[in-house]
Amino acid sequence: ASSPGFDSAARLLHKSGLFFRARLCPLSGISNSSESGALAQLRLMYPHWEHNMNLILDWLEHTPHIRTVFIHNRWIELVNDQRDEQMKQLVFQGLYNTCKRIRQSGRQVVLLGPVPEWTFGPCKLMRRNALLNSNRSDRLLGGDFNTRQRPVFTMLGHMAETGLCRVVLLHEAFHKNGQWMEQEEGHLLYCDDNHLSPYGSRKMVASVIDRLFPEWENTASN
Repeated sequence: ASSPGFDSAARLLHKSGLFFRARLCPLSGISNSSESGALAQLRLMYPHWEHNMNLILDWLEHTPHIRTVFIHNRWIELVNDQRDEQMKQLVFQGLYNTCKRIRQSGRQVVLLGPVPEWTFGPCKLMRRNALLNSNRSDRLLGGDFNTRQRPVFTMLGHMAETGLCRVVLLHEAFHKNGQWMEQEEGHLLYCDDNHLSPYGSRKMVASVIDRLFPEWENTASN
């Protein structure tokens, strides 16, 4: 869902990159963890994730022209308030291992923060309203963005403190005049309850381009 925004930014900055999409968690180095219950749960949620992550990391280590790795994930699936402390600790350790391995191969790592999630999403809500002849407005999943995402912010904050990565938060791109937005001037920002539309993705990346690519800001100011 982020790729259209990164594509537009790359064209603007005359950069190139590679995009990898898969339903897996960006964790590594935890296959022998003693937290067997949490590990089993991760394997149920993300089948074959360990094998696929090792393939990706091996490839990165042998592809020197990749200089920055951006990781965007629905972090709340991993560290929501229903997860026990063993799971949260295992997720943190796995993410730490991934960032450390990428950094040791000479790359920069940028972890991207969460975006607001909705109970329906604009497309589904519009269809629902049309069928039921209603004008219901959408609501944020969990009721309050900051409360729901607090475990995510905590984890990302701890990761930033390790010095292995930078963290770029994204959610302010969807907040205006005290309201969270799922559309803007007739453009849908989402294609479902949590995935951005191409328009939403471009808006998001444009709002933080100087933090994603700080060298661009220095060049632009010269």
